[in-house]
Amino acid sequence: MKLTDRLLTDEFTVGGIWSGNADFKDSVPGNLTYSYSNNQLHVEFVHTDFVIGEVFETFYGLISRGEIVTLINARVSSTKGSNVQHTKIVADSMIIDSKPISNVGSFSHREINFTYTNMGDWFGINPWNQTRENNSYYYEEPLLKKYKIESIGGLLEEKVASTEKLNGIGMQEIKLSYVPYYKLTLNQDKTIKELHEVVYKISLLFNLFLGKKLNIQFLDFPSEKEDLAGNKFKGTGRFYIRQLREVSKIHQPFPPYPYGTIANELEGYLNQFFFNFKKIKVIIQSFSVSFTGGNYVENSFLDACLNLEVLHREFWDEHKEVNDELIKATELIKNLSSQIEESIMEKITSSIDNLSKPTLRKRILELLRELPQDLLKKIDLDGYNLNKGKDRRDFAIMCSNTRNYVTHGSSDDKLKTFSLLELIKVAKVLNIISEYHVMKIIGLADKDIIDAISHRNYYQNVLTNLYEFEDLN
Repeated sequence: MKLTDRLLTDEFTVGGIWSGNADFKDSVPGNLTYSYSNNQLHVEFVHTDFVIGEVFETFYGLISRGEIVTLINARVSSTKGSNVQHTKIVADSMIIDSKPISNVGSFSHREINFTYTNMGDWFGINPWNQTRENNSYYYEEPLLKKYKIESIGGLLEEKVASTEKLNGIGMQEIKLSYVPYYKLTLNQDKTIKELHEVVYKISLLFNLFLGKKLNIQFLDFPSEKEDLAGNKFKGTGRFYIRQLREVSKIHQPFPPYPYGTIANELEGYLNQFFFNFKKIKVIIQSFSVSFTGGNYVENSFLDACLNLEVLHREFWDEHKEVNDELIKATELIKNLSSQIEESIMEKITSSIDNLSKPTLRKRILELLRELPQDLLKKIDLDGYNLNKGKDRRDFAIMCSNTRNYVTHGSSDDKLKTFSLLELIKVAKVLNIISEYHVMKIIGLADKDIIDAISHRNYYQNVLTNLYEFEDLN
Protein backbone atom coordinates (compact mmCIF):
# COMPACT_ATOMS: atom_id res chain seq x y z
CA MET A 1 0.00 0.00 0.00
CA LYS A 2 1.27 3.46 -0.83
CA LEU A 3 0.02 6.77 0.53
CA THR A 4 0.83 10.04 -1.24
CA ASP A 5 0.10 13.60 -0.18
CA ARG A 6 -3.51 12.63 0.44
CA LEU A 7 -3.56 10.46 3.54
CA LEU A 8 -6.64 8.50 4.49
CA THR A 9 -6.79 10.28 7.76
CA ASP A 10 -6.03 13.21 9.73
CA GLU A 11 -7.78 16.53 9.90
CA PHE A 12 -9.35 18.38 7.00
CA THR A 13 -11.94 20.82 5.74
CA VAL A 14 -13.51 20.10 2.34
CA GLY A 15 -16.32 21.72 0.40
CA GLY A 16 -19.39 20.00 -1.07
CA ILE A 17 -23.15 20.07 -1.50
CA TRP A 18 -25.39 18.69 1.29
CA SER A 19 -28.88 17.30 1.67
CA GLY A 20 -31.05 15.25 3.95
CA ASN A 21 -31.88 13.11 0.88
CA ALA A 22 -29.60 10.55 -0.77
CA ASP A 23 -30.62 11.86 -4.23
CA PHE A 24 -29.41 15.36 -3.21
CA LYS A 25 -32.71 17.11 -3.86
CA ASP A 26 -32.84 20.56 -2.25
CA SER A 27 -29.08 20.49 -1.62
CA VAL A 28 -27.04 23.42 -0.28
CA PRO A 29 -23.30 24.15 -0.39
CA GLY A 30 -21.24 23.81 2.76
CA ASN A 31 -17.89 22.84 4.25
CA LEU A 32 -17.17 19.56 6.08
CA THR A 33 -14.65 19.73 8.94
CA TYR A 34 -13.10 16.71 10.63
CA SER A 35 -10.55 16.93 13.45
CA TYR A 36 -9.82 14.12 15.88
CA SER A 37 -7.64 16.46 17.97
CA ASN A 38 -10.45 18.98 18.53
CA ASN A 39 -13.40 16.56 18.66
CA GLN A 40 -14.90 18.03 15.48
CA LEU A 41 -17.09 16.39 12.86
CA HIS A 42 -19.54 18.86 11.36
CA VAL A 43 -20.81 20.63 8.24
CA GLU A 44 -21.21 24.39 8.29
CA PHE A 45 -23.09 26.46 5.75
CA VAL A 46 -25.18 29.59 5.43
CA HIS A 47 -28.76 28.39 5.68
CA THR A 48 -31.80 29.27 7.78
CA ASP A 49 -34.46 26.70 6.84
CA PHE A 50 -33.30 23.95 9.22
CA VAL A 51 -34.79 23.81 12.69
CA ILE A 52 -32.29 24.06 15.52
CA GLY A 53 -32.28 20.72 17.36
CA GLU A 54 -33.53 18.79 14.31
CA VAL A 55 -32.04 15.27 14.11
CA PHE A 56 -31.14 13.26 11.00
CA GLU A 57 -30.39 9.55 11.18
CA THR A 58 -28.32 10.11 8.03
CA PHE A 59 -27.31 13.29 6.21
CA TYR A 60 -25.51 13.27 2.84
CA GLY A 61 -22.78 15.24 1.11
CA LEU A 62 -21.17 15.13 -2.33
CA ILE A 63 -17.56 16.30 -2.03
CA SER A 64 -14.58 16.58 -4.38
CA ARG A 65 -13.53 13.60 -6.51
CA GLY A 66 -17.14 12.43 -6.57
CA GLU A 67 -16.99 10.90 -3.08
CA ILE A 68 -20.18 10.75 -1.07
CA VAL A 69 -20.31 11.44 2.66
CA THR A 70 -22.90 9.81 4.91
CA LEU A 71 -23.15 11.61 8.25
CA ILE A 72 -24.57 9.40 11.01
CA ASN A 73 -26.70 10.61 13.92
CA ALA A 74 -26.52 14.25 12.77
CA ARG A 75 -28.19 17.12 14.60
CA VAL A 76 -28.64 20.80 13.77
CA SER A 77 -27.07 23.57 15.83
CA SER A 78 -26.22 27.14 14.86
CA THR A 79 -23.64 29.87 15.38
CA LYS A 80 -24.38 33.46 14.46
CA GLY A 81 -22.03 35.55 12.39
CA SER A 82 -22.01 39.36 12.19
CA ASN A 83 -24.56 39.73 9.37
CA VAL A 84 -25.65 36.17 8.52
CA GLN A 85 -26.56 33.02 10.41
CA HIS A 86 -24.34 29.98 9.94
CA THR A 87 -26.01 26.63 10.42
CA LYS A 88 -23.91 23.78 11.72
CA ILE A 89 -24.82 20.08 11.51
CA VAL A 90 -22.81 17.97 13.96
CA ALA A 91 -22.50 14.18 13.53
CA ASP A 92 -21.32 11.31 15.72
CA SER A 93 -19.59 9.53 12.82
CA MET A 94 -19.41 9.43 9.02
CA ILE A 95 -18.68 7.14 6.10
CA ILE A 96 -16.98 8.42 2.94
CA ASP A 97 -17.54 6.06 0.01
CA SER A 98 -18.54 5.94 -3.65
CA LYS A 99 -22.23 5.79 -2.78
CA PRO A 100 -24.60 7.03 -0.05
CA ILE A 101 -25.35 4.62 2.80
CA SER A 102 -29.08 4.70 3.45
CA ASN A 103 -29.11 1.82 5.94
CA VAL A 104 -26.06 2.17 8.17
CA GLY A 105 -27.20 -0.68 10.45
CA SER A 106 -26.80 -3.21 7.64
CA PHE A 107 -23.64 -1.71 6.09
CA SER A 108 -21.09 -4.44 6.72
CA HIS A 109 -17.63 -5.68 5.75
CA ARG A 110 -15.21 -8.37 6.83
CA GLU A 111 -11.97 -6.59 5.96
CA ILE A 112 -10.60 -3.27 7.25
CA ASN A 113 -7.31 -1.39 7.52
CA PHE A 114 -6.63 0.84 10.49
CA THR A 115 -3.98 2.52 12.59
CA TYR A 116 -3.69 4.75 15.64
CA THR A 117 -1.83 7.94 16.48
CA ASN A 118 1.61 7.29 18.03
CA MET A 119 1.83 3.78 16.55
CA GLY A 120 5.19 4.67 15.02
CA ASP A 121 6.58 4.96 18.57
CA TRP A 122 5.92 1.24 19.08
CA PHE A 123 5.50 -0.69 15.82
CA GLY A 124 8.00 1.27 13.75
CA ILE A 125 9.35 -0.82 10.88
CA ASN A 126 10.84 1.53 8.27
CA PRO A 127 10.61 0.18 4.71
CA TRP A 128 12.99 2.85 3.36
CA ASN A 129 16.64 1.81 3.14
CA GLN A 130 19.67 3.89 2.26
CA THR A 131 22.50 2.80 -0.04
CA ARG A 132 26.07 3.35 1.12
CA GLU A 133 27.39 4.32 -2.30
CA ASN A 134 25.36 7.43 -3.15
CA ASN A 135 23.08 7.88 -0.16
CA SER A 136 20.01 7.19 -2.29
CA TYR A 137 16.92 5.51 -0.85
CA TYR A 138 15.03 2.46 -1.97
CA TYR A 139 11.87 0.74 -0.77
CA GLU A 140 12.03 -2.83 0.52
CA GLU A 141 9.04 -4.75 1.85
CA PRO A 142 9.82 -5.47 5.52
CA LEU A 143 9.18 -8.73 7.34
CA LEU A 144 5.80 -8.33 9.00
CA LYS A 145 3.85 -10.51 11.42
CA LYS A 146 0.38 -12.05 11.34
CA TYR A 147 -1.76 -12.85 14.36
CA LYS A 148 -4.67 -15.28 14.33
CA ILE A 149 -7.32 -14.09 16.80
CA GLU A 150 -9.61 -17.05 17.35
CA SER A 151 -11.52 -15.13 20.04
CA ILE A 152 -13.12 -12.95 17.34
CA GLY A 153 -12.60 -15.21 14.32
CA GLY A 154 -10.11 -13.03 12.52
CA LEU A 155 -6.57 -12.48 11.27
CA LEU A 156 -4.62 -9.34 12.20
CA GLU A 157 -1.73 -8.47 9.87
CA GLU A 158 0.99 -5.86 10.28
CA LYS A 159 1.28 -3.51 7.30
CA VAL A 160 3.42 -0.53 6.33
CA ALA A 161 2.36 2.24 3.93
CA SER A 162 5.12 4.28 2.32
CA THR A 163 4.59 8.01 1.89
CA GLU A 164 6.22 10.53 -0.40
CA LYS A 165 5.72 14.28 0.09
CA LEU A 166 7.16 17.24 -1.78
CA ASN A 167 8.76 19.86 0.46
CA GLY A 168 9.77 23.40 -0.43
CA ILE A 169 9.06 25.77 -3.29
CA GLY A 170 11.22 25.93 -6.39
CA MET A 171 14.01 23.58 -5.31
CA GLN A 172 11.74 20.83 -4.05
CA GLU A 173 12.82 17.69 -2.28
CA ILE A 174 10.91 14.50 -1.70
CA LYS A 175 10.39 13.55 1.93
CA LEU A 176 10.15 9.79 2.41
CA SER A 177 8.23 8.44 5.34
CA TYR A 178 5.94 5.56 6.32
CA VAL A 179 2.79 4.79 8.28
CA PRO A 180 2.50 1.51 10.21
CA TYR A 181 -1.03 0.08 10.19
CA TYR A 182 -2.99 -3.17 10.56
CA LYS A 183 -5.24 -5.18 8.29
CA LEU A 184 -8.01 -7.13 9.99
CA THR A 185 -9.81 -9.91 8.10
CA LEU A 186 -12.76 -11.60 9.79
CA ASN A 187 -14.44 -14.93 9.05
CA GLN A 188 -17.81 -13.21 8.60
CA ASP A 189 -19.22 -9.78 7.83
CA LYS A 190 -19.69 -7.30 10.64
CA THR A 191 -21.38 -3.91 10.64
CA ILE A 192 -19.17 -0.85 10.56
CA LYS A 193 -20.15 -0.15 14.17
CA GLU A 194 -19.03 -3.65 15.22
CA LEU A 195 -15.77 -3.25 13.29
CA HIS A 196 -15.10 0.04 15.02
CA GLU A 197 -15.75 -1.63 18.37
CA VAL A 198 -13.04 -4.23 17.63
CA VAL A 199 -10.58 -1.48 16.67
CA TYR A 200 -11.45 0.44 19.85
CA LYS A 201 -10.86 -2.62 22.04
CA ILE A 202 -7.43 -3.21 20.50
CA SER A 203 -6.57 0.44 21.16
CA LEU A 204 -7.18 -0.08 24.89
CA LEU A 205 -4.60 -2.89 24.98
CA PHE A 206 -2.12 -0.86 22.93
CA ASN A 207 -2.66 2.06 25.35
CA LEU A 208 -1.10 -0.15 28.00
CA PHE A 209 1.75 -1.23 25.75
CA LEU A 210 2.68 2.31 24.63
CA GLY A 211 1.83 4.21 27.80
CA LYS A 212 0.02 6.79 25.64
CA LYS A 213 -3.57 7.57 24.76
CA LEU A 214 -4.30 6.37 21.23
CA ASN A 215 -6.84 7.75 18.78
CA ILE A 216 -7.94 6.02 15.59
CA GLN A 217 -6.01 7.73 12.80
CA PHE A 218 -7.82 5.96 9.99
CA LEU A 219 -10.20 3.07 9.40
CA ASP A 220 -10.87 2.10 5.79
CA PHE A 221 -12.59 -0.75 3.97
CA PRO A 222 -12.58 -2.14 0.39
CA SER A 223 -14.92 -0.37 -2.01
CA GLU A 224 -15.79 -0.45 -5.71
CA LYS A 225 -15.47 2.87 -7.50
CA GLU A 226 -16.23 4.11 -10.99
CA ASP A 227 -14.37 6.60 -13.20
CA LEU A 228 -15.91 9.18 -15.58
CA ALA A 229 -15.95 6.64 -18.42
CA GLY A 230 -17.96 4.19 -16.30
CA ASN A 231 -15.03 1.84 -15.70
CA LYS A 232 -15.11 0.15 -12.31
CA PHE A 233 -12.02 -0.27 -10.18
CA LYS A 234 -11.09 -1.22 -6.64
CA GLY A 235 -10.80 1.55 -4.10
CA THR A 236 -11.35 2.23 -0.42
CA GLY A 237 -14.05 3.80 1.69
CA ARG A 238 -13.36 5.43 5.05
CA PHE A 239 -15.03 5.55 8.42
CA TYR A 240 -14.56 8.42 10.87
CA ILE A 241 -15.86 8.92 14.37
CA ARG A 242 -15.88 12.03 16.51
CA GLN A 243 -13.24 11.45 19.17
CA LEU A 244 -11.49 13.55 21.76
CA ARG A 245 -7.73 13.61 21.61
CA GLU A 246 -6.56 13.55 25.23
CA VAL A 247 -3.21 15.15 25.98
CA SER A 248 -1.25 13.24 28.60
CA LYS A 249 -0.03 15.15 31.64
CA ILE A 250 2.55 12.42 32.22
CA HIS A 251 5.33 12.18 29.65
CA GLN A 252 6.19 8.60 28.68
CA PRO A 253 9.39 8.81 26.57
CA PHE A 254 9.34 5.16 25.49
CA PRO A 255 6.84 2.27 25.63
CA PRO A 256 6.67 0.34 28.93
CA TYR A 257 6.02 -2.82 26.90
CA PRO A 258 8.41 -2.55 23.89
CA TYR A 259 7.45 -4.04 20.55
CA GLY A 260 10.44 -6.40 20.73
CA THR A 261 9.11 -7.84 23.99
CA ILE A 262 5.49 -8.16 22.86
CA ALA A 263 5.44 -8.91 19.12
CA ASN A 264 6.39 -12.61 19.12
CA GLU A 265 3.69 -13.48 21.66
CA LEU A 266 1.08 -10.90 20.67
CA GLU A 267 -1.23 -13.52 19.15
CA GLY A 268 -1.68 -15.21 22.51
CA TYR A 269 -2.06 -11.90 24.34
CA LEU A 270 -4.75 -10.70 21.89
CA ASN A 271 -6.71 -13.94 22.24
CA GLN A 272 -6.67 -13.79 26.04
CA PHE A 273 -7.49 -10.08 25.96
CA PHE A 274 -10.60 -10.56 23.80
CA PHE A 275 -11.64 -13.70 25.70
CA ASN A 276 -11.55 -11.82 29.03
CA PHE A 277 -12.53 -8.37 27.73
CA LYS A 278 -15.94 -8.16 29.41
CA LYS A 279 -14.33 -8.95 32.76
CA ILE A 280 -11.45 -6.47 32.49
CA LYS A 281 -13.09 -3.70 30.42
CA VAL A 282 -13.67 -1.36 33.39
CA ILE A 283 -10.08 -1.80 34.57
CA ILE A 284 -8.51 -1.27 31.14
CA GLN A 285 -10.60 1.87 30.52
CA SER A 286 -9.63 3.22 33.93
CA PHE A 287 -5.93 2.68 33.18
CA SER A 288 -6.17 4.77 30.01
CA VAL A 289 -7.26 7.74 32.17
CA SER A 290 -5.04 7.16 35.21
CA PHE A 291 -1.80 6.56 33.31
CA THR A 292 -2.16 9.88 31.47
CA GLY A 293 -2.84 11.84 34.66
CA GLY A 294 -6.34 12.76 33.61
CA ASN A 295 -8.21 12.31 36.90
CA TYR A 296 -8.71 14.02 40.26
CA VAL A 297 -6.90 12.56 43.29
CA GLU A 298 -9.97 11.17 45.05
CA ASN A 299 -11.39 9.78 41.80
CA SER A 300 -8.05 8.13 40.99
CA PHE A 301 -8.10 6.42 44.38
CA LEU A 302 -11.75 5.32 44.08
CA ASP A 303 -11.15 4.01 40.55
CA ALA A 304 -8.10 2.08 41.77
CA CYS A 305 -10.19 0.49 44.55
CA LEU A 306 -12.95 -0.39 42.08
CA ASN A 307 -10.39 -1.99 39.75
CA LEU A 308 -9.22 -4.31 42.52
CA GLU A 309 -12.77 -5.23 43.48
CA VAL A 310 -13.70 -6.04 39.87
CA LEU A 311 -10.48 -8.01 39.38
CA HIS A 312 -10.98 -10.08 42.52
CA ARG A 313 -14.68 -10.67 41.89
CA GLU A 314 -14.15 -11.84 38.30
CA PHE A 315 -11.04 -14.00 38.70
CA TRP A 316 -10.81 -15.13 42.32
CA ASP A 317 -13.16 -17.43 44.22
CA GLU A 318 -15.69 -15.51 46.27
CA HIS A 319 -15.22 -17.14 49.68
CA LYS A 320 -18.09 -15.78 51.75
CA GLU A 321 -17.28 -14.30 55.14
CA VAL A 322 -19.60 -15.97 57.62
CA ASN A 323 -19.79 -15.39 61.38
CA ASP A 324 -22.17 -16.46 64.17
CA GLU A 325 -24.03 -13.14 64.25
CA LEU A 326 -24.70 -13.25 60.50
CA ILE A 327 -25.91 -16.86 60.73
CA LYS A 328 -28.31 -16.00 63.58
CA ALA A 329 -29.66 -12.94 61.73
CA THR A 330 -30.20 -14.96 58.55
CA GLU A 331 -32.10 -17.70 60.41
CA LEU A 332 -34.26 -15.17 62.22
CA ILE A 333 -35.27 -13.46 58.98
CA LYS A 334 -36.01 -16.82 57.32
CA ASN A 335 -38.37 -17.68 60.19
CA LEU A 336 -40.20 -14.39 59.60
CA SER A 337 -40.28 -14.70 55.82
CA SER A 338 -43.96 -15.72 55.74
CA GLN A 339 -44.85 -12.43 57.45
CA ILE A 340 -42.77 -10.21 55.14
CA GLU A 341 -43.88 -8.99 51.71
CA GLU A 342 -42.11 -10.90 48.91
CA SER A 343 -40.54 -7.84 47.24
CA ILE A 344 -39.19 -6.60 50.58
CA MET A 345 -37.91 -10.08 51.43
CA GLU A 346 -35.92 -10.17 48.18
CA LYS A 347 -34.22 -6.88 49.07
CA ILE A 348 -33.40 -8.13 52.58
CA THR A 349 -31.95 -11.39 51.22
CA SER A 350 -29.88 -9.46 48.68
CA SER A 351 -28.52 -7.17 51.41
CA ILE A 352 -27.55 -10.13 53.59
CA ASP A 353 -25.83 -11.77 50.64
CA ASN A 354 -23.80 -8.60 50.07
CA LEU A 355 -22.76 -8.57 53.72
CA SER A 356 -21.23 -12.02 53.31
CA LYS A 357 -19.09 -11.04 50.30
CA PRO A 358 -15.35 -10.34 50.75
CA THR A 359 -14.53 -6.84 51.95
CA LEU A 360 -12.19 -4.48 50.10
CA ARG A 361 -9.64 -5.15 52.86
CA LYS A 362 -9.71 -8.87 52.23
CA ARG A 363 -9.54 -8.45 48.45
CA ILE A 364 -6.48 -6.19 48.68
CA LEU A 365 -4.73 -8.61 51.03
CA GLU A 366 -5.32 -11.60 48.77
CA LEU A 367 -4.18 -9.76 45.63
CA LEU A 368 -1.10 -8.40 47.44
CA ARG A 369 -0.11 -11.87 48.65
CA GLU A 370 0.01 -13.08 45.03
CA LEU A 371 2.39 -10.36 43.85
CA PRO A 372 5.93 -11.67 43.17
CA GLN A 373 8.61 -10.66 45.67
CA ASP A 374 10.65 -8.97 42.93
CA LEU A 375 7.79 -6.51 42.45
CA LEU A 376 6.83 -6.11 46.11
CA LYS A 377 10.36 -5.12 47.10
CA LYS A 378 10.30 -2.33 44.50
CA ILE A 379 7.21 -0.65 46.03
CA ASP A 380 8.25 2.36 48.11
CA LEU A 381 5.39 3.68 50.25
CA ASP A 382 6.19 5.67 53.38
CA GLY A 383 5.42 3.70 56.53
CA TYR A 384 4.66 0.40 54.79
CA ASN A 385 6.84 -2.56 53.88
CA LEU A 386 4.44 -4.64 51.80
CA ASN A 387 6.72 -7.67 52.13
CA LYS A 388 5.59 -7.88 55.76
CA GLY A 389 2.22 -9.35 56.67
CA LYS A 390 1.42 -6.74 59.35
CA ASP A 391 2.16 -3.82 57.04
CA ARG A 392 0.03 -5.40 54.32
CA ARG A 393 -2.88 -5.73 56.77
CA ASP A 394 -2.47 -2.13 57.99
CA PHE A 395 -2.32 -0.88 54.42
CA ALA A 396 -5.49 -2.80 53.47
CA ILE A 397 -7.37 -1.46 56.51
CA MET A 398 -6.35 2.12 55.71
CA CYS A 399 -7.49 1.69 52.10
CA SER A 400 -10.85 0.36 53.27
CA ASN A 401 -11.30 3.16 55.83
CA THR A 402 -10.34 5.83 53.31
CA ARG A 403 -12.60 4.45 50.58
CA ASN A 404 -15.56 4.42 53.00
CA TYR A 405 -14.73 7.96 54.19
CA VAL A 406 -14.34 9.42 50.67
CA THR A 407 -17.52 7.67 49.51
CA HIS A 408 -19.83 8.17 52.48
CA GLY A 409 -18.12 10.66 54.81
CA SER A 410 -17.74 10.06 58.54
CA SER A 411 -18.07 11.97 61.79
CA ASP A 412 -15.68 9.55 63.53
CA ASP A 413 -12.52 11.59 64.27
CA LYS A 414 -10.70 8.42 65.39
CA LEU A 415 -11.06 6.73 61.98
CA LYS A 416 -7.59 6.47 60.45
CA THR A 417 -7.51 7.42 56.78
CA PHE A 418 -4.92 8.46 54.20
CA SER A 419 -4.33 12.17 53.67
CA LEU A 420 -4.92 13.78 50.29
CA LEU A 421 -1.19 13.80 49.54
CA GLU A 422 -0.87 10.14 50.56
CA LEU A 423 -3.77 9.21 48.27
CA ILE A 424 -1.70 10.15 45.21
CA LYS A 425 0.83 7.44 46.01
CA VAL A 426 -1.68 4.94 47.37
CA ALA A 427 -3.73 5.03 44.14
CA LYS A 428 -0.55 4.27 42.18
CA VAL A 429 0.31 1.30 44.40
CA LEU A 430 -3.21 -0.10 43.95
CA ASN A 431 -2.84 0.32 40.17
CA ILE A 432 0.48 -1.55 40.28
CA ILE A 433 -1.39 -4.47 41.86
CA SER A 434 -4.11 -4.31 39.19
CA GLU A 435 -1.72 -3.92 36.26
CA TYR A 436 0.34 -6.92 37.34
CA HIS A 437 -2.70 -9.20 37.65
CA VAL A 438 -4.38 -7.97 34.43
CA MET A 439 -1.25 -8.48 32.35
CA LYS A 440 -0.74 -11.87 33.99
CA ILE A 441 -4.28 -12.86 32.97
CA ILE A 442 -3.51 -11.76 29.39
CA GLY A 443 -0.49 -14.06 29.46
CA LEU A 444 2.64 -11.97 30.04
CA ALA A 445 5.57 -13.32 32.05
CA ASP A 446 6.46 -11.84 35.45
CA LYS A 447 9.75 -10.40 34.23
CA ASP A 448 8.13 -8.55 31.32
CA ILE A 449 5.39 -7.13 33.56
CA ILE A 450 7.83 -5.99 36.27
CA ASP A 451 10.11 -4.41 33.63
CA ALA A 452 7.12 -2.56 32.14
CA ILE A 453 5.88 -1.30 35.51
CA SER A 454 9.44 -0.14 36.28
CA HIS A 455 9.52 1.75 32.96
CA ARG A 456 6.14 3.46 33.39
CA ASN A 457 6.68 7.10 34.41
CA TYR A 458 3.30 7.17 36.15
CA TYR A 459 4.80 5.02 38.96
CA GLN A 460 8.06 6.93 39.33
CA ASN A 461 7.52 8.17 42.92
CA VAL A 462 6.31 4.84 44.39
CA LEU A 463 9.03 2.49 43.13
CA THR A 464 12.67 1.97 44.07
CA ASN A 465 15.47 0.38 42.03
CA LEU A 466 14.08 1.99 38.89
CA TYR A 467 15.32 2.42 35.41
CA GLU A 468 16.41 5.95 34.51
CA PHE A 469 13.30 8.13 34.39
CA GLU A 470 13.03 11.43 32.58
CA ASP A 471 12.61 14.31 34.99
CA LEU A 472 8.99 15.52 34.76
CA ASN A 473 9.42 18.64 36.89
